[in-house]
This record gives sequence, structure tokens and C-alpha cells, in this order.
Amino acid sequence: MKKAICLFAFCLAPFALFGAACNVPNLVRCLDSACVADASMEPGARCAQCGTAEAQAIINQKSTYQFGARRQPQMRALGGRPAATSLDLEKAPDDPTERFGWAATECIGKFPGCTASDVSKNYDKLIEQSCTAVLTAQEFADSLKTAATKKTESECTGEIQSCIAADNGCGAGWAKCSGDPDFDRVFSACMISTNCGHLDMNTIRDDTKKTRDEYFAARDSNLEQLVAQHAQRRGAELAQAKANCTSGAAKQACIGTICSFLPNGCIDDASEMQYSNNICRYVEIACDRLK
Repeated sequence: MKKAICLFAFCLAPFALFGAACNVPNLVRCLDSACVADASMEPGARCAQCGTAEAQAIINQKSTYQFGARRQPQMRALGGRPAATSLDLEKAPDDPTERFGWAATECIGKFPGCTASDVSKNYDKLIEQSCTAVLTAQEFADSLKTAATKKTESECTGEIQSCIAADNGCGAGWAKCSGDPDFDRVFSACMISTNCGHLDMNTIRDDTKKTRDEYFAARDSNLEQLVAQHAQRRGAELAQAKANCTSGAAKQACIGTICSFLPNGCIDDASEMQYSNNICRYVEIACDRLK
């Protein structure tokens, strides 16, 4: 039976987050809003809606209640609005395995203290109990055959990285995962949604976090280089300005510019030259401040 639990849990490795403790009752209510929905009187609801497609098909053959359609949760707060522990099922996948992954990801997002490990520890047994309540031992075993198919490490690594990089994950430039708690929360959700818990999550997590840290280190290094280059450029410009002030080149450049706009260009025209000198006195004032 332990093996069955592991398959429903996607064989999730232990994975804990730092921070607030998980509110387990609310986590279970949240998962139930997708896995039970309006079928609260059906003992096989969790198995059919968040187990496997095979289990759902067997249960539908036995029951007058047909699972599979998207349903709005019945757990409502007063006034008809969804409770804080309810999920909007409009985007819930129809496939039971995908539905469970989606619900776990959404519920972890609602309760930051909860992780994939909390989902596995507290909800897989409820799915198993639901299955054994309506399925024979052989039917239960048959329903797990597809779930036993595992992705390769390469497939999981690629899918997890894509999930983390998505806008609803860490986003571009790791913008939403600069801190370890945020990174761990997103990684935990992606681990569930990609169904890759049969692998060593610690290794994949550490490698991905190393990539993030290297990105931030490179970015910080580039910023330091840009600041240093800017300071060096400003220093060179200041030194050149002081040299132009000392040699008089700065004022002469100003006079030359003003003269170029005058009718005679200051050539053999003392009044134009005096006019240009007067306008360019600001250069002398500026040079005095640089000394």
C-alpha cells in the first residue's frame, strides 16, 4: 500500500520550506474544493477526480454519478462568494492526475507555509482511502499502471525549468524568486505540476538555485563594472575640462561657437568679439569652480 501512496504523491521527496507552518486543515479544504467539489456524498470522489483517469473510468462504470465534468466548488462563504479555501474550477484540468497537480499548485500558492511535502503527507492518504472504498484490490492496482510511468531526468529538468521561468513562476530575471523562501515555494509547486517527484528533487533544486545565484552574481558584477566605468569616464572628463580651463581652450571654443553665428564671424569686428567674450564669461565662472 505504501507503493500506491507513493504513486499518488508522484513519489515526492521530502521538501520543506522555511517560514510559517502549513495550515493543514485549510490546505485539505482547498484541495477538496477541486477533488470533491459538489460530489461530497460520493465516497469515490477524491479517487475519481484527483486519482487517475483509469480509476475515474472504473468508478463511472459503477456509479450513477458521472465524474469528469468541470464543476464549481460548493464550499462557499456567506453571500455566495468563494471561500478563502476554495478554488475557481474554470481552469481546472479534466484529467484527474493533472487536476490534482493543478489543485496542489494553486493551494500551495494560497497558503505560503505549505509545500509539496505537506500535500503528499496529508492528502495522498485521503485519495487512497477514497479509492479503496469503491475499488477492489485488483481495480486499484490496475488504476495505478499509468501512474507508474515515470519521466526521465532530462524531461523533468526541462519541464521544471520552464515552469520556474514562466510568468506565474519566478518570471524573467528571477524577479519573483530573489529570496530562498519564494524560490522554494515556486519550485515546490513546479515539482507537483510536472509530476517529477520520483527523482532526487534536492539535486535538481540545488542545481536550479545555483543557476539563479550565478545569474544574480553576474548581474551584480556587471553593475559594479558599469559603475566603475562611469566613474572612470567622469574622472577623465573632469580632468580634460580642467586642462581646457587652464589652457584657455574652453573659453576659446565658446567664443568660436558664438562668432560662427555672427554676420562677420568676429573677423576684424571688435564689437562682435566683445559681444562673444561677454557671452562666454560663464565659462570663466565654471572654470573657477573647477579649481
